[in-house]
Amino acid sequence: MIRRLTLDLTGLPPTGSEIDRFLSDKSLRAYERLVDRLLSSQHYGKRMAQTWLDLARFGDTNGYENDSERSMWLYRDWVINAFNTNMPFDRFALEQVAGDLLPHASTSQQIASGFNRNTTYNEEGGSDPEEFQVVYAVERASTTGTVFLGLTLGCAQCHEHKYDPISQEEFYSFYAFFNSVDGEKGAQGHDIPLPPLLVLSTPQQKAESQQLVKDLETLDKKIAAEVAKVKLPQPASRTTPPKPTDKDHDGYFDNQSAWETHAKQHLLSKLPKAVQNALKVEPGDRDAKQKTTLANHFIRFGYSPARKIFTPLNKRHKTLTDRQGKLKTLTPSTMVMKEMPKRRPAFLLLRGDFQQKGAEVEPNVPAIFKALPEGAPRNRLGLARWLIDPEHPLTARVVVNRLWTRFFGAGLVRTPEDFGVRGEFPTHPGLLDWLAVEFMRIGWNVKALQKQIVMSATYRQASRYDQAIGRRDPYNRLLTRQNRFRLSAESIRDTALAVSGLLDDRIGGPSVYPFQPDGYYSDKGRWKWPQSTGRDLYRRGLYTFWRRTTTYPSFQIFDAPTRELCTVQRPRTNTPLQALVTLNERTFVQAAHALAARVLRGADNSDTLRLDRAFRVVVGRRPDKSEQKILGGILESQLKHYRRDTKAAQALVAQGTVDSKGLDPAALAAWTSLANVLLNLDETITRE
Repeated sequence: MIRRLTLDLTGLPPTGSEIDRFLSDKSLRAYERLVDRLLSSQHYGKRMAQTWLDLARFGDTNGYENDSERSMWLYRDWVINAFNTNMPFDRFALEQVAGDLLPHASTSQQIASGFNRNTTYNEEGGSDPEEFQVVYAVERASTTGTVFLGLTLGCAQCHEHKYDPISQEEFYSFYAFFNSVDGEKGAQGHDIPLPPLLVLSTPQQKAESQQLVKDLETLDKKIAAEVAKVKLPQPASRTTPPKPTDKDHDGYFDNQSAWETHAKQHLLSKLPKAVQNALKVEPGDRDAKQKTTLANHFIRFGYSPARKIFTPLNKRHKTLTDRQGKLKTLTPSTMVMKEMPKRRPAFLLLRGDFQQKGAEVEPNVPAIFKALPEGAPRNRLGLARWLIDPEHPLTARVVVNRLWTRFFGAGLVRTPEDFGVRGEFPTHPGLLDWLAVEFMRIGWNVKALQKQIVMSATYRQASRYDQAIGRRDPYNRLLTRQNRFRLSAESIRDTALAVSGLLDDRIGGPSVYPFQPDGYYSDKGRWKWPQSTGRDLYRRGLYTFWRRTTTYPSFQIFDAPTRELCTVQRPRTNTPLQALVTLNERTFVQAAHALAARVLRGADNSDTLRLDRAFRVVVGRRPDKSEQKILGGILESQLKHYRRDTKAAQALVAQGTVDSKGLDPAALAAWTSLANVLLNLDETITRE
């Protein structure tokens, strides 16, 4: 019971001491105290955030072909903090949909508005800004409909919804709420931040930045004065008149190699913009200003008689600009929403084509729902307040259904992404309604509602399968038992790190880059995986850098989404690749090594006691006699193998990172193999 509850509320298994403490507490409130402790744990917010980030399609890159990096980790940290501090869900929704539009919006509320900036962005050259402005607004409207209404609004983008009573005009009226983001464009180029941005400088960083601007202004004036003193020779006075010719000396070579062309473009891109623009103009067509720009640049960087003057000045200039660039990388920023001063007109797009505009539409909600209150602003703030109105028929039901799914593996409505006509009817409609009303009655208190669910007798049932009942209810729709299901991709990795003692449980900060299979990014373009070091290698999976086009491979194999789109519920597959990950992936091998070292350094003085301890650390119980016999046989065979093959033992031990000084390499290798088996047990990666 404690293992199920701890995994559900924190995403981690309980420690041995936590199990002992719970079992030794004989009071009637022992279980309730356990629930309260887990709900107040810092790990609770991380577990809750994992599911929400799937819904919010959070990622660390822009998607599409280029898939450049973006800075959004402050939004992820906001989500974790919101769950840990038990922010009421109505406030949680309001700040994400329209935090930037609240009166005197705080920094936290602006960060929350990043929910609608998690969309993918196309950076390809030649893309049409208007087309992708439409694409982004459509995606936001569809995501909001799915997350808060449980509806497939996006199905009405090109035509009337085939099943639900939502017209195409109503979809574009809903889309109009998201059609006026200020400063947002399509293609921006590689690694260029996508406005609107919120930059969070410390007072020291602000002061240094301002000083750098002043220093550069002073230096630029000094350089300009020195440039003005230099008189270039007149090349025309030193030439002989050209001989007349009837030949055309203009030659064009079309067979330049790609690397040569790319190199020229790369070098040109390093020049100042004004110089680049002047060079794009034919020499005979340049105006006086462009000629002066090129001459001045030549004096600074190419005129040898003036080199003694400009070399130290240029060096100082580079030092200041490099520091400016470094300061920008040290200053966290995040993408936020910002409304245009004047609303952008929205139109019904015929067949969803941005070039085929139909009638203009005003921001509005579908007619099947209660209308926006009279006088409510026709913007995202008005929409957000409408979504969390206590009389709204869907929002509370959709949310409590997802919360129920967390604790039973399936919702009361088994299509949590679709509460429409094509969705499944609730298995317990009365219970769904009661939970929704109760949720609003207690102030949209997520922790309080979850406590009610996990305190129920229904949740606390065993997951043992009864054949007689199973024949009548094979999918357990009647909830006659608990459900048994595999852990999420992140929790499987986190569990291995936790039981081995490697897990770094810090909260917040930029995403990290744990181990990757060698060569995984060799065919993925110019971007490389900058592997982290030290403690960052062992942070919770929640903090792993989320690259949309190439998701972290071990997560992908365990069904983590790309997050290019909103994901309401992950699938659960069972493939041989998953066993290969937990057996061979470097993080799991290092976890097995650390667990083995931990067991060998323990107080137990026999292999039987060590095996008993290792088994309990991993799965939370002691092995029975048959399990002891099987595992003992594995340990014995591995010891024989590694005593014969000392090189293999050394090679396996060398993969670990914990101190193994003083431990027998053969014994450590054998116990590492046994620990690897324990980490691969079905019971280890399954929530019972």
